[in-house]
Amino acid sequence: MKKYLINSLLTMFLQPFNLLSQVDRIPWWPNTEWGAGDQAGASNWITPDKILKAMTLVKTGKYYELGNIYEQNMPMSGARQYKLVIPSFPTHGPEGPEKVVFNDELLTTEIGQVGTQFDGLGHPGRVMKLPDGRETEVFYNGFTKEDMKDAYGLKKLGIEQIKPIITRGLLLDIASLKNAKTVADGFELSINDVKAALAKQGISESWIEPGDAILFNFGWWRNIRSSSMVSR
Repeated sequence: MKKYLINSLLTMFLQPFNLLSQVDRIPWWPNTEWGAGDQAGASNWITPDKILKAMTLVKTGKYYELGNIYEQNMPMSGARQYKLVIPSFPTHGPEGPEKVVFNDELLTTEIGQVGTQFDGLGHPGRVMKLPDGRETEVFYNGFTKEDMKDAYGLKKLGIEQIKPIITRGLLLDIASLKNAKTVADGFELSINDVKAALAKQGISESWIEPGDAILFNFGWWRNIRSSSMVSR
C-alpha cells in the first residue's frame, strides 16, 4: 500500500442519525446512547478500552498520512482560495544582544471545503417546526441556533467536543472495486458498494465494531498536485 493510498475519506459516523430521514419524527433527541447534552456523538465509542484494543494491532510503528498538505493547489470547492505568504524576511528583529529574528505569516483563506476538513456535529442541521409551533434550526441532540450561534464561534457542538480518535481502521478500496485507478467525478458511494468491497476483501460485516474508523480509497489522491510552497 503506497503512502497516501488512504488519503481520501475518513468516516467516523460521528453523527449517529441522519437528519434527512427525521422529517416527520420529532423530537429525535435526546440521544438514546449518550443522553441529553451530549456533544461528542459517536466519538463516545472510542473508550480507553477501545484505544487499548487498537494499540494491540500496531506491529511496525509505520504510519500513513491521511490529510492533504495545506497549499494553494489542494482540492477546494468553487472559487475558494488558500494563500499563505511570509510578509518579509525576517518579519521582526534582529532583537537583543543575540540578534534574534522572527518570521511571521499572513494567511488568507476560507477554512471550510478546503483540502482535508473535518465536519463536526455543529455543521449540519435542519430548519424545523417544533411542537410548540416555533420554527428554528435544529442540530445534533436537539441543540438549536439559539443555543449555538455566536459571532466568534459555536457555543455548542464545536469541533473541540469530538473526542480524540485513536482506534482501529478499516480501508475499503472502492477504486479497485470499480476497476479504476480513480473513480469518476461525481461518483456516489452506495451501501451496496460498501458491501461489495467488504466481500471482495474477504471482510465480514460482523467484524466491524462501534468506534471503528472506516476509510474509503477513491483514488482521488492521485489528482493532488504538489507545490514547493507548503504549510502543514
